[in-house]
Amino acid sequence: MQKIRVRANAVYNLISRRCITQRELAQQAGISPTMLSQLLTGQRYAGPSVRSRLLSTPLLKPLGYDGLFQVEG
Repeated sequence: MQKIRVRANAVYNLISRRCITQRELAQQAGISPTMLSQLLTGQRYAGPSVRSRLLSTPLLKPLGYDGLFQVEG
């Protein structure tokens, strides 16, 4: 089974450049701030619905799938 991780560095760089908080990004993506934190710290893998929500977020769209996620296993 493949495990999909969020590329935290890419997300951190983007939110830093846009001067928004993780909480604001989570709100835009429709996920909880806790879940976003867990995704960014590697405590949680990104399931299909979370991947879809993140990819639909206008701020993250420019990263694309390969820029936003890393496939393991």
